[in-house]
Parts: sequence; C-alpha cells; structure tokens
Amino acid sequence: MSEKVLLIHCSQLNEIAPIVTMGLWGIADGINKAGYQVKIVNTKVTPLLENVETLNELIDSNTIMVGFSIQWFPNLKESLYLAAEIKKNFPYVAIAFGGFTASFYAETIIKNYKFIDAVICGDGEAPILQYIEALKTLKNNSQVENLVYRNAKGEVIKNPITYVTCQEFIKDISFSNFSRYLYDYEENRRKYPFNIKYSEIANFDITNFKPRDTFFLFTGKGCNVNCSYCGGSHETQLIINNRCRCFYMDAEKIISTIEQAIVHGYRSFYVCFDPLPNKPVYVEWLDKLADLREDVDLFFGFWNLPPLDVVSKFKNVTSNLIFEISPESISENIRSKNRGFSFSNKEFYQTLDFL
Repeated sequence: MSEKVLLIHCSQLNEIAPIVTMGLWGIADGINKAGYQVKIVNTKVTPLLENVETLNELIDSNTIMVGFSIQWFPNLKESLYLAAEIKKNFPYVAIAFGGFTASFYAETIIKNYKFIDAVICGDGEAPILQYIEALKTLKNNSQVENLVYRNAKGEVIKNPITYVTCQEFIKDISFSNFSRYLYDYEENRRKYPFNIKYSEIANFDITNFKPRDTFFLFTGKGCNVNCSYCGGSHETQLIINNRCRCFYMDAEKIISTIEQAIVHGYRSFYVCFDPLPNKPVYVEWLDKLADLREDVDLFFGFWNLPPLDVVSKFKNVTSNLIFEISPESISENIRSKNRGFSFSNKEFYQTLDFL
C-alpha cells in the first residue's frame, strides 16, 4: 500500500476562514501524482478535535505526513491544538505547517512547538514533495527548498526560499478535483464553506439571481502595490514568498479548471486577482470563457475601478455578474494613503453609474 498524506484546513474554531485555500487542491493533486494517497479535511465540516475515531480512521501506520494549511491567522490556534493531539497519538508521523501565516511565523513556530517538525514557507508545490521524499529516504532536510526545521541538535534551521511557483511545475496539476481529495465531500458541499453567504453581507437581496455553489478560481499569485491593510501586498509577498513579480496562470489552464469544475457541478465562479487594473490580464481567459457558451455566474473582485471597456467582456460571458469594488473610505486623502490603487470619489460614482 502506498504511503498516505493528510492535509488539514482548520476552521472549526473560527468563522473568518471557512474556505479551503485554492492552492491546497493543487498541492493535493501534485502529491497524488507523485504516488501517494492524499486527503484534505475541512474541520468546519469534520471536527477532528472532538472526533478521535475519525482521526484514527484517517491516520495509520502508512501515514507519512500530516500537513496543516495556515493561510490565515484564525486557522492557527486550532491547528496547534490538533497538531499536538496528533503527535501525541501518532508520534511517528511528521507534522508540517504551511501557508501565509505559517510562513511569516515559521521560526517562532519551530522554536516554540516541538510537536511541529517543519514549516514550508512560501509556495509549497515542489517543497512539500521534496520534504516527503526526505522523510521516506531518511535524508536530512538541508536540500528541501523553503523549509524551516530543527536539526539533530535542536537548532532552528531556515533553508533559503528558492522555490517560487512557476507555470512549468503546475501545468499538469489539477485545482478542481474536490470530490477526489476532500474527505466527506458530499457533506462539505452541502454546507457553508462552498457558498458565498450573501445574507451575511447585506440585509437585502443584492442580486436578481440565486447564486449557486461557488468555485473559487485560482488565476494567479502576487501583487504590485502595498495597501496598508493587506497582508498579501507586494512587500509582504517579497518577505514571505520571495515573490518579486506576479505569477499569472496560463489562460488555457484557467479554462481547463473551469471546465473540470463544471463537470463537478459548479456553475458560480469567484475571482479576486487584479494586479494590473489598467492593463487587465484576465481579458484573455474571459474571451475564452465566453467562447464556451456555458451557463455560469461570475463574481469578480476588482482591486481598482474596472476599466469601462472591459465590462462588455464580462457581459459576453454571462448576465449573472457580481462586481466587488471597495472605496475603503469616503475620504480621498485617506484612500490615497492606504490604497495601492486609488481613485477619486467622482471617478467612483461615475463608474457605479455606468455599471
């Protein structure tokens, strides 16, 4: 029997981050293609802290690693609790953390929590496979990219962040195999994490159509500016991921992901990646999506005011559109100081009127 890898998204103890991060599906698919059995657990639906039987079902003598996705800070507390429990019950299983928050606090985590064996910083597609291979062959971790760990003397070692996501590495990886990798898939799909709850955003109907199960579409990584309130800004990406420029998913790959998601029954797609507002790179895949003539809903989060000439591109895809645009403040002065992409109130109202 092949070795097993378990990936856990902890969201039972918080209401802020219930959605499994987009990149985790690609990491799971990469692990599977390397010959391992892999499952993703979302504790919002499968609460492992209070369900030892499920934990025993998921982890056995063939489990080589348990990975925790800690993209957002609210994921951290439960992940620490659960990781300690797993290490106590399954001391032979390696425990690794990854994601934005884990990357930022990597050295602190390894120094203070002995039950955590490693933190994979930045992008994890290649490093997680390198780490699993090192565990299998009993090699040391010195050659694993982006890894923070303890050596035999208990010293905290931080390997250089040399792996940054590239098109070549992920070209054959699927980001839409939900039913294959997600533990208790049907129950997950029935519940909150796969839907945007508009009733929690506004106390009125904000659409004249009923949004369907939502697929969060991965179209790229990175940012070109520094908004004061954002943990994913250009400077932060440089520190955490060693990402000096944005990564854009190939348009054909995006369309392939959409087609796979449609086969799984998803018809609503959410995108929030707009790092070049004045020269939008999403136009290429929008045109290709329009050519498919599929019955879809499209939700798009703009990082600046949308160029008015791109609106027709969206309308060519579907009439079921939701645009997210946030002024952050009524004050133009405050907005210009805090927003990487800013605009005047006049421009804002003109855009709303046009839409």
